[in-house]
Amino acid sequence: MNIILYIIIFAVGALLGTLIYEAAYRVPLKRKILKGKMKCHRCGHVMETKECIPIVSYFLTKGKCLHCHKGVGFQKLIIELSMAIVMVIATMAMNITTQTITVARVIELLVWALYFVFLYVVCLNDVENHKIENKTISYGIIVAVIEIVAQYISCLQDNVEFNINRIIIYLIIIAILLLINIMQMKKNRKREYPINLLITCAIMCIFTYEISVILSIISTLLIVFAISIIRSICKKKKQKYMQSDPENMTIAMYLAISNMIIVLTSMIIAI
Repeated sequence: MNIILYIIIFAVGALLGTLIYEAAYRVPLKRKILKGKMKCHRCGHVMETKECIPIVSYFLTKGKCLHCHKGVGFQKLIIELSMAIVMVIATMAMNITTQTITVARVIELLVWALYFVFLYVVCLNDVENHKIENKTISYGIIVAVIEIVAQYISCLQDNVEFNINRIIIYLIIIAILLLINIMQMKKNRKREYPINLLITCAIMCIFTYEISVILSIISTLLIVFAISIIRSICKKKKQKYMQSDPENMTIAMYLAISNMIIVLTSMIIAI
């Protein structure tokens, strides 16, 4: 029976992967995420049913649009497959089985799923446009609020003291950073990236606590340092991944991936 449960979780994760892929594409274009049919990102062709099945579609269409015949599916496949695997790992790490499943555990898993979606979209925003969209930040804040409510309810049920002071501090930090961001937008200054990066760190702290975020930052700095060394050694400026401009470095992507790996690892160790 547990296998059936994990297959369902895998399928849900794959569906979330499809949502992530569409969100990362539609948000910069200011389109509604949950409205309208899926279209090819290259030619605008409305996808047929067999093109919209998570993971399976890639193999049915050989990773190509049925209209323009251009490759469109590999990135989508990676996102769907990895999100499905992440969801299964999280389910197993939380020891959710057919015998232990409860409403509280399902809600906890769903909240973490929303957080993982946030990290994925941050990654894609950074890779595609080297920015963290304000809508992505808004979504992250909403998910953080949901997590705060979930933490409070959990503390009430377990008769554990809820550390409200810690939450207030991070909410104040996020509010200040949002205010600074709004002020800079009015002055037409394109400095959203570092501010939204700091807001992302604050959201991470609400979910994963300070130690995990510190480890994520350290991992990110090590990755950036290693890439900088490689770029200085390899002077092939024509290669996209070897660009010398430090401002083009996808720091948010490294931070989000590091945090996700650390969170999943800590979940598995805690079993």
